[in-house]
Amino acid sequence: MLSGINTDIEHGGKTYHVQTEDGGQPNPVIVTHLFAGGAILSSKRVSYADVIKSGPNPEVVREMMKEQHHGMIKSLTAGQLVGGAAVPRADEPRPTPVEPPTPPPPSMPRGRRTLDEVIDEYLASRREKPP
Repeated sequence: MLSGINTDIEHGGKTYHVQTEDGGQPNPVIVTHLFAGGAILSSKRVSYADVIKSGPNPEVVREMMKEQHHGMIKSLTAGQLVGGAAVPRADEPRPTPVEPPTPPPPSMPRGRRTLDEVIDEYLASRREKPP
C-alpha cells in the first residue's frame, strides 16, 4: 500500500481538501475524496487490479494516484460540478444565505400530559402493586 496524497486548495474563498489513497494489493483501488468543512463533496474510485495481475508495480500505481489526485483538483478549480452542486468560481458573486425563521416550540394543550408525566405515573402505579 502506497502512502496517500493530501492537498488543501483555496478556491472561491473556501478551503477544500483533496485526499487520494491506495487500497493496497488486497483491495487494489485508488480512492480520491474532495472535502469541504469535513464533508465529502465528491469521490472517485478506480480499480487497478489489471495493473498488478503480473505482480506489484508501485511506480505505475503511484502515477495513477497522482493523475487522479490532480484530476480532482482540476475539476474543482475549473468550477465543474462536484457532488451534485456547482462549485463557485473565484470571480462569481456568492448569494447570501437566508435562514428560515425558527418556529416557536409547540405548546401543550391544557389538560394534556407530557410523555414524561405519563411514564412517571405508570411507573408509580407499578411500584404500588405487589408482584
